This record gives sequence, structure tokens and C-alpha cells, in this order.
Amino acid sequence: MAILPIGLTRLPNPPPPAKVSVDVPMVWRNSPVAFVRVLASGGLSMAVQGFTPIYAAANSVSQGDVALLMLVMQFGLIFIQYPMGVLSDRIDRRIVMILVCALISVAAVVSLAVSFANLILLMLVFAVFAGAVETVYSIANAHANDRTAPADFVPLASTLLMCWSIAATIIPLSITLLTPVFGPKTFIYAAMGTTIAYAAFVAVRLKFREPVPPHLRENFEMVSAQMPNAGRDGRG
Repeated sequence: MAILPIGLTRLPNPPPPAKVSVDVPMVWRNSPVAFVRVLASGGLSMAVQGFTPIYAAANSVSQGDVALLMLVMQFGLIFIQYPMGVLSDRIDRRIVMILVCALISVAAVVSLAVSFANLILLMLVFAVFAGAVETVYSIANAHANDRTAPADFVPLASTLLMCWSIAATIIPLSITLLTPVFGPKTFIYAAMGTTIAYAAFVAVRLKFREPVPPHLRENFEMVSAQMPNAGRDGRG
């Protein structure tokens, strides 16, 4: 099924990129904020999506309600990611990243306070939680493209996806090892700690580098690291 659109198209092949490589130093030079945030995004995304059903099951939530919880969480990607993305096209994306970090932290705190007896409310909280976490990658990707020359879009996309994948493996594994010690809420504490530390990092970076002028910014698009975006010329 997936090969059909490619096989049936009459469009010519796009020109090959000038280079295809993983270039971590280039990404770090262009945007330390985006580089660190993509690393954090990989761990946060997999932790929230992977540990939430485990957390719910540990609190005696039925299989059907767990499935509904995971479904509701996906709607958060639409209702959080789009308005934050539009806002990031109008103001410094780093400020929006700090706002997203604050939203993640607030959602995490509320999720700890709300009982599973109030399942509908908790579903809404986790929808915000998941939506804010997934927004991180999109805005970081857009910010990295703002700071990068078009000729480097492909290696940029390759490097960001590689970094995301590494973090998406290491951080959930670490949370898995710590969960028996700190309990099923460990992933929530990890999300809070990561976002607070990153927000502090971005606040420091705001003092050392000017924002990208509006006319040089790439338009934000809703993307997920689980869906590679090389076909979009690397734009975020």
C-alpha cells in the first residue's frame, strides 16, 4: 500500500541532496537549544506514551479505559501543537519552548494530584501532557531550520532524527530501571525534571543570542519524530 503513491506518480525525481550525513557539530553550532531539546523530546515522548498505560493499569484502570485514555491523549497533539506552532511563527521560538515546558510541568503536577477516580479529568490532563510533549520536537525542529542554511536541511533532519532515536531508547530504559525503586510515577517526575532543566537552559541562551528575524523563519508545521520529515526538505 505504501509503495503505490510512489509507483504511480508522474512527477520527476527530486534532485539528490548535496550531502547526506549525520553532523552533530553542525547542529550544535547552529542551534544548541534545538539540539538539546530534540534529545529531551525523544525521551519525553516515548516515556509519556509508553509509561502512561502502565501507570493506568497499575491503578486498576480497565483495559477499555486504558485504550480510551491513549486515544484521548492523541487529540492533545492537535489542540496543543497547532496553537503553539502558530505562536512560534510570531514570536521567538525559544520563548514558546519555555511556555511549552511550563505547560508540561503544570500538567505533570496536576496528573500527580488528580485521582483515577476522576478518570475523565485525568484523561484531559494527560491529553495536555502528551500534546505538550509532542510539541517539543516540532518547535525544536522549526527553530533548528531557522538557524540552518537550506543546503544543510537534509543532514540537519538526519542528525535530529538520530539524536531523537538515541534519547528515545536511553531515557525510557533508564526510567524502566528506576521505576521499581520510585514507583509507577517515575516517568512523571522525569518529565518534570527534564522540562524544568531545559527551560532554565533556554532562558540562559536567550541572553547570549538574538532571535531569528521574522522574515528568515521557516513556517511551523505539525510533525512528529515518529514520521520522518526528510521529504519536506527538512523544514519544520
